[in-house]
Amino acid sequence: MRLGDDVLIIGTNLGTQSGATAIFQNSKASLVQELLTSPASIPGALTVHVPSVADQASAINQWAAGTYLLSLRVSVPNLPSWVTNAVPIALAPSIAIGAPPTPPSFHAGDTASLTCAPRLVAQQASGVLVLFGSQSITPASVVTPERQCGGSAEADDRHLHHSDGCARQLHHSLARGRGG
Repeated sequence: MRLGDDVLIIGTNLGTQSGATAIFQNSKASLVQELLTSPASIPGALTVHVPSVADQASAINQWAAGTYLLSLRVSVPNLPSWVTNAVPIALAPSIAIGAPPTPPSFHAGDTASLTCAPRLVAQQASGVLVLFGSQSITPASVVTPERQCGGSAEADDRHLHHSDGCARQLHHSLARGRGG
């Protein structure tokens, strides 16, 4: 999945679970996101929309690329709510390269800036590799500014946005042609 995708959740008895909340937990990045589900076009399934940056500007900071565990919190009137078993799902980043030099060509030793959405969190920076064709390149630097925390939660008609309010940024500066 990527930011902006609709995730189809198929399972037993899901068609009767209106009002279920999808819980995405990334333990490596210490992130938990809770999003309201909606009935899917397939009987017995639910859909959850993972917000894009266009949907919610803070999505770039509230999610991290990597593996999440997806579970559902089910609430039924007159019964205590419960959480289902979790299944793994990966959030793949969208990666963009900065503007090319003028004239537009790169040479060995040139520096390029890459932007990753969602941004990597500090715990992920040490394992970053960039693949150009069959060559892997270790970034010359990974810039992740300090977290600015404030904590917030907001709701709209489709989503429950849960956040620690921390801004996360990453810029890749890599020397092309260097690395393993």
